[in-house]
Amino acid sequence: MEKKRKYFGRVQTKSNNYGEIIKIGVGPQDFELLNSSKGANGWLTIDVKPKQGGGYYAEIYEPNGQYQQQTKAQPSNTVSDDLF
Repeated sequence: MEKKRKYFGRVQTKSNNYGEIIKIGVGPQDFELLNSSKGANGWLTIDVKPKQGGGYYAEIYEPNGQYQQQTKAQPSNTVSDDLF
């Protein structure tokens, strides 16, 4: 199964006297994407990566293509030892 990549916002770089600043612009559709992509614990990770031709882009990181909800393990089989 192929993982669909989720791109986020618009990324630009600006130079000033102190070095390079990475700016990320966020639009209304990005807020919807953020909300629908967060994990079971409410967190999400955004990777800012370099483009081949220069500049950067942002992608939402999802381990193994999806977030796994962590729950306590339940016994898979139960045995009733009731004699009565």
